[in-house]
Amino acid sequence: MLNIRPGEWRETGFFWFFTFMCWFSLALGDSISDTLFIKRAGVENLPLMFIFCSLAAIPVSLLLAVLQGRVAKRKLTAGAGLASAVAVFAAVHYISNSDSGSVVGCYVLYFVTNLLVFVVPVILSVLLGTQFNALKAKRLVPIVFTGVIAGRVAAGGTLSYLALRYPVPSILWFWAVMHALAFVFFFIGSSSYVKPQIQSFFQRPGEQKQTRFFDRLRNFVRTLTESQLVLFLVISAVMANFSFYFAEFQSASILNAHFASENDLALFYGWFTIGASLLAFLFQAFITGGLIQRLGISNTNVIYPILALTAFLGTTFSYTLVPGVWLKFVQIGLLTALFQPVSNLFYNALPPREKARIITVSEGVVQPLGTVVTGLLLYHAGTSTDLIRFFPLAAAAVWIAVTVLMRKPYRDSLLKLLRSSSLDFFNKGDLQKLNLDRNTFNLMLGHLDSADEEASVLIVQLIVSNCDRGSREQMMRKLSGFSEERKEELLRQVVLPVDHFTAEFLFACLDSSNPELQYQALKAISIFPSSPRLRQRVTSFIASDSE
Repeated sequence: MLNIRPGEWRETGFFWFFTFMCWFSLALGDSISDTLFIKRAGVENLPLMFIFCSLAAIPVSLLLAVLQGRVAKRKLTAGAGLASAVAVFAAVHYISNSDSGSVVGCYVLYFVTNLLVFVVPVILSVLLGTQFNALKAKRLVPIVFTGVIAGRVAAGGTLSYLALRYPVPSILWFWAVMHALAFVFFFIGSSSYVKPQIQSFFQRPGEQKQTRFFDRLRNFVRTLTESQLVLFLVISAVMANFSFYFAEFQSASILNAHFASENDLALFYGWFTIGASLLAFLFQAFITGGLIQRLGISNTNVIYPILALTAFLGTTFSYTLVPGVWLKFVQIGLLTALFQPVSNLFYNALPPREKARIITVSEGVVQPLGTVVTGLLLYHAGTSTDLIRFFPLAAAAVWIAVTVLMRKPYRDSLLKLLRSSSLDFFNKGDLQKLNLDRNTFNLMLGHLDSADEEASVLIVQLIVSNCDRGSREQMMRKLSGFSEERKEELLRQVVLPVDHFTAEFLFACLDSSNPELQYQALKAISIFPSSPRLRQRVTSFIASDSE
C-alpha cells in the first residue's frame, strides 16, 4: 500500500522519523515562543521582530546557499543542529533564570524559533533533494513528508496536555531537549543512511564555477524586466508574505485579547495546531488536486488570495475570536495545503537554472525585504485599527489582480519553453505533476502542426501524461495529418496511450508504404491487449504484399 520496496524501509523510516522530530520541535517551539512573546513582550512589539527576523534571514540564506555547495550535507545538518540547540538552550535558560530577564528572553526566543522555522525546512529540502533519484523520490518523498503532519499533530497534542499541568516556561525545557534529540538521532543514523552530496544540486556537472551574489542579483533584476511571468511570480510571493504577517499580527491581537493567561493561550495553540494540520492534510489530499484538474493551475491560483481577502474582511467587520481563528487557519493551514502546491507548479514553466536563481533570490532577499516593509507599515500604523485592517485588504486585492493577470504569461512562458525544446527540464516526474488547463491545451494543440521535431514530441508527451480521453482523441486527429517521417519519429520516441484512437492511428500507419513506419507501428501495437479485431488487422497485414 505504501509502495516501499524491500531494502527501502530503513532508509525511508530514518528520514520519516527525522522529519517527524524536526516538525514536532518546530511546531512546539513556535507555539510556545508565540505564547510567551504575546503575553510578556506584547503584541505591539511584533512588527519590530518581523523586521529583525527578516533582516537576519537574508545573510543566513546567503550563508546556506554558499555552504550547500561546499560542505557535505551530513556535516551541514549536524552543524546547524548543534548551533540551533545551543541557541535554544541559551534562550530557555535566559527566560528561566530570572523574572527581570524573562521579557528580553522572550525576544531572544522568538528570534531563535523564527530562524529555525526558516532554516530547518531548507536543510530538509537539501537532504531529501539529493538523497533519492527521480523514481525513488516520486514514491518515497511524499511518504517522508507525512512526518510533517504527524509531527505537528503530535506537537499540538503534547502542548495541550502539558499546558493543563505545567507553567508555559517549564514546557520550554521539554522542547529544548526534544529539539536536541532530533539532531542527535540524525547524527547517529546519518552515517548509515545519508548519501554523500557530490555537488550542489542546483548546478550541473559542467557548471561548477562560482557566481558572485551581485551578478546573480543583476541577472534576477534583468529577468524581472524581460519576463512578465517572473515579475508576477515575485509580486505574488511578496503579497503572500505581506498577507501572512498582517494575518499573524491580527490573529495575535485577537487571541491576546481573548485568552487571559499564558496557559490558556498555549492550550488553544495546541488544539489549533492539531485541527489545522489535519484539515490542511485532508484539503490537500482530496480538494487541491481536484481543483487543479478541473480548473487548471492558473485558475486555481486565484482561489487562495480570494480566501485571504474573505478572512481579512471577516476581521474588518468583527475583530473577535471566530474571524481570528479563520484568518489563522487561512494563514497557516491553507497556505501549505493550497497556495504553496499551486504556486510551485508555476515554476515548471521556467527553465531550471532560471528557476533556481529566481527561487533563491526571491525567497532569500526579496521576500525578507517585503517582510521588513510589512513590519514598518505595522509599526507606522501603531494602535490605529483602521490602518491595520485597511493595509491587508489592499494587499489582498492587488494579489488577486496579479494572479488574474498571471494566467496569460504562464501559458505563453510554457509555450516558449516548448518552442525552445528544453526537454531536459521535463523529466518523468515533472511531466506527471504538471497539469494543463484547457486554454493551455488548446494553445499547445494549435502549435503542434508548426512545432519542430523535439517540441512536437514534448507536446505529445505532455498531453498523453496529463490530459483526459477527449483531449487525447483531438491530439490523435492532429497526428493523423503528420507526414510519414514525422509519424515515424514520433512513434520512435513516445509511448502512445493504449486506446481506440491510438489503435486506429496505428492501423493507418500499417497501410503506409514506408517499411520503417510499419515496423514502428507494429512495435507500438505489440503492447495492446489481444482482441479479435487486432488479430484480424495484424494477420491481414502480415499476409499482404507489404510483408
